This record gives sequence, structure tokens and C-alpha cells, in this order.
Amino acid sequence: MIVLMGSGELTATMVEVHKKILARLPDPPNAVFLDTPAGFQLNVDEISRKAVEYFRVHVQKPLAIASYKSAENTTEFEAETAYDLLQNAHFVLVGPGSPTYAVRQLQKTPIPEILNTVIQSGGCLVAASAAALTMGRHTLPVYEIYKVGQEIHWIDGLDILAPFGFNLVIVPHWNNAEGGTHDTRFCFMGESRFRKLEALLPEDTTILGVDEHTACIIDLHAQLIEIQGIGDVTIRRMGHERKFGKGDPLPFEVLIEEITRWNRRPRRSEGPGKKRVE
Repeated sequence: MIVLMGSGELTATMVEVHKKILARLPDPPNAVFLDTPAGFQLNVDEISRKAVEYFRVHVQKPLAIASYKSAENTTEFEAETAYDLLQNAHFVLVGPGSPTYAVRQLQKTPIPEILNTVIQSGGCLVAASAAALTMGRHTLPVYEIYKVGQEIHWIDGLDILAPFGFNLVIVPHWNNAEGGTHDTRFCFMGESRFRKLEALLPEDTTILGVDEHTACIIDLHAQLIEIQGIGDVTIRRMGHERKFGKGDPLPFEVLIEEITRWNRRPRRSEGPGKKRVE
């Protein structure tokens, strides 16, 4: 399974989702939390402790920590320890932090390949909020655009989904409303900015938007996509959307059909000075 969470991975909303996922895995499952996306934060160890306590108290399962905070400061022994924990995991949770930092630290390590192996061998990868952004072919640099003011652009993602036939860009926090007086939907980008970002994507890429406190559970064995939590999952292509809510079974064929249908549509032309990512 691959589970994409829009947010709330360590809140009450997702407790039953975690329990249901773990119930499908060997008992007791080897559950592991990977701390890389928050590796640059001074409170990274506090986040890991919070995850362990959340699983102990609410999910009632033990959770180990695979710590790979950075490529520069992780010793060979620490790296091998993290690799070993992940290789033997049935369930891996990756969550808060910076998506661009996570991509930069992980792309030259064995970890993306290890995560693929976990999935292929019958395990489950849960990628939430920042980590969800890294799962597709391209990753949205949220902080760089929203906080720093860089020009709109995409960076290469870890593309964990590609071996399973999904050419997608994942956008969590799809329905974010923190802006109050200004539009922060589409992971803080707002509609006008997001439309420009969308126009930069390759023609064969489809966007999968996941609302906050919502989980998109991709069950590769059952060939179904299940939505849990309080929001929707949106398949979006060139401004055209199709939404699925909690309990709506979404067969793989529907997603593939939507991608194929939209790929036949003529592309909008890019604005002046904007270069489409390859």
C-alpha cells in the first residue's frame, strides 16, 4: 500500500486510519518513522518523540525511529542503522518538514529504493504533508515560493510512485484555508499562482490533490484507491477536476481513464518567460 495524507498524520483524525492500515499487515508490524524531512529543524527529535508517543498511546503499536537527518552530518554507522530499520519495516511513516530538503537529502541515498522494496514486498508507505509532496515526479517548493518569494517552479521529486504506474504530482493541503483573507488552497499557492504552476508541468502529468486530515490509500493488491478522513481527493488536469470523498471506491482504471482522457486535450500555451519542466 501507498498512503498519501494531506495533513494530520499525528492527530486524532488519523488514528483509525493508521489502525486500519496496520491491521492489514503482519502482527506485530515493524513500524518505522523516518525523520529526514524535518532533519534541519532544531526540534526534529521532539517531532520523532511525538510520533512514538502518538503510536504508543493512540494507535497502540510500537514505532521505531530511522534517523537520517542529513547527508552531511549522518555517520556511516547511523546511515546503515537507518537503512536496516527501513529494510525490515512493514510500515514506514514519513511526514512533516520541508519537501525540498527531503528530496535533496534522500535522492542520492538508497532510501527511495528501499521504500519501493517495502511496498513491493507487501508493506505500506505512509507519506504525509511535506513527504507527500516528494512522492511524485515533480515536487512543489512550497516554502521557497510562499515564504521566500522565488519565481514559481517545480523541482524533481523522488518519484516513488513511478514503478507502480502512476505519473502523478502530489499536492497535500489541497483545501487549506489558513490564509483567512487570502487564498491558500492548493498547498498555500492560491488558485491564480497554482494555475501558472500547473501550466509548467509536462503534458503527461496529472495532479492528485489531497485535502487536509484526509488519506488516499492506494491498495496495489486490491487495485483500489480508498479515501478516509474528513475531506476529498481531487484528480486535476489543466484546471479540470474530479473529486472523490470518504467511502468512494476509486478503481485504478478510473484514475488511468482520467489521465488518458485529459492527456488527449490540447495544452494551454505557457505564458511569456515561463519554461515547462521536463
